[in-house]
Amino acid sequence: MLNVAQTVIEMPQCKIARCPSCDSHSGFVYKGQQRWSERVAKAAGMTQTVHLWMCDTCQTTIVTPDVEVS
Repeated sequence: MLNVAQTVIEMPQCKIARCPSCDSHSGFVYKGQQRWSERVAKAAGMTQTVHLWMCDTCQTTIVTPDVEVS
């Protein structure tokens, strides 16, 4: 018998936006976080932790500031 209280189903987070790579209106699936050292983040002009999103159309992975939500 299945114990529903112990069953976890994870649903991917998704945003609809225009992809800067393929220029299509597409869904972006959340793929996780990338963490950089303070030195690297400062040199790139980014925060130490960025959120990664993948375009459903072209599979390009971009960071949150690059996603313009429609």
